[in-house]
Amino acid sequence: MSSKPPLMTVDELRRRIESLEPSAQTHLSYYAKWACALLGCLRERGLVKEEDIARELGITKASETGARETPFAKNDTVRVKSFDFACTWRKPHLRTPGYIFGQRGVVEEFIGCYANPELVAFADPKVASPKCRLYRVRFLMRDIWTPKGADFGGEDSITAEVYEPWLELDDGSATHGDDGAPDPKRTKVHHHHEHHDHGDHKHVSPAETEENAVNREGAPKAGQHLAEATIRLAVDVANLATKETLRAAIERTESAGQSTLGARIVAKAWCSPEFKARLLEDAPSAIKEAFGAETSNDTAPTKLIVVANSPNVRHLVVCTLCSCYPRTVLGHSPSWYRSRHYRAQAARDPRAILRMFGSEPDASTRVEVHDATADCRFLVLPERPSNTEEMSEDELSKLVTRDSMIGVALCCL
Repeated sequence: MSSKPPLMTVDELRRRIESLEPSAQTHLSYYAKWACALLGCLRERGLVKEEDIARELGITKASETGARETPFAKNDTVRVKSFDFACTWRKPHLRTPGYIFGQRGVVEEFIGCYANPELVAFADPKVASPKCRLYRVRFLMRDIWTPKGADFGGEDSITAEVYEPWLELDDGSATHGDDGAPDPKRTKVHHHHEHHDHGDHKHVSPAETEENAVNREGAPKAGQHLAEATIRLAVDVANLATKETLRAAIERTESAGQSTLGARIVAKAWCSPEFKARLLEDAPSAIKEAFGAETSNDTAPTKLIVVANSPNVRHLVVCTLCSCYPRTVLGHSPSWYRSRHYRAQAARDPRAILRMFGSEPDASTRVEVHDATADCRFLVLPERPSNTEEMSEDELSKLVTRDSMIGVALCCL
């Protein structure tokens, strides 16, 4: 509008607003109507195309049944876009964690099409939000964090759910290993940022953004440090209890009367290779067929994903944005899972978390963290304890703990 000669006039934009559909006139905000008018003018002049607008808004034409005709395929190397504050007139609602802004990762799988929560957060509930493709992307820990005391294994990784508008194909400078993981010898990602004036807005690094988010939760509660010190002394010095007995006591208290479905699922997977294969491929369908149970949370249409521990891989589940959790199979989440300490450290130093729970793996075991940032919920399938070959499925289910299905503990006799 400020070009010379003007690209479009205010009267033209007003004419566009007046021609909006009645539902848009009713439900769109003042500024959203002007934005629609501007898009209409740009499209009319051939300066942008329909697919350009759809891409920026996160609108997809893929079927809602999970069609796989997607721009990104399994093992594609992609980069997460950095958020552009210069193009935002209101504080955004972001479901992409700041610690992966600008980072390079590998597509693990296409999850499906869901309403984009970044649009839903500002939408009128009476207006359907457009569907958007969702992917699970894996990142190597060493590429994301500067290891300030963190103990990263060479292939320790974290997966996050990322919506399509946040992703772009990498320029091809990274290569893949045989398992689809980024090559450890690949070039380190460097971040370049143009400096421009935002008034009192200050640019900070993704790590600082995450730290600020944690700090906003407030100072530790009165007596918290004292309680933590007392527990450490009782366990490490006085030997009044082990970390495992303490963990188990807390779990019994918090899990009283809750769902046992998760333990039954694990026990069945231990006994039936066919069910295990089906569970890892399509957990919602496998559980529906075997137990007649729905796995989607009642508050949102979530998808359950089961990941299996092995002698070489340990899985750990976290939600860094809030405390997303598979309540339909595990009941209510434990208090420590919702704590800022767990949510911050699980993503940055998962081995320290596992050490705290007394289940740290050796250096040869890869740790994979799963950050439930969007519409997926995760369940860890722990390894079956040895010397349990003669036990029934019901007996085995009693060995399965809630914490083992989150990934912080192991199952044992």
